[in-house]
Amino acid sequence: MVEKHQIEGLETGYSVEFSDRLGKTITVVTIDENSLRFPTPLRTRVKLINHAGV
Repeated sequence: MVEKHQIEGLETGYSVEFSDRLGKTITVVTIDENSLRFPTPLRTRVKLINHAGV
């Protein structure tokens, strides 16, 4: 689930809730809009950048 947060005078942000198959919340991540980027033809998918053991 993604929720958009807009508060006058502050930067727009988003909260993303990650759940398991049973619907139990695993974690919630909040990120500011300026940290998001659109996919490009050369960068079309998500990459795992913080993986234990890497």
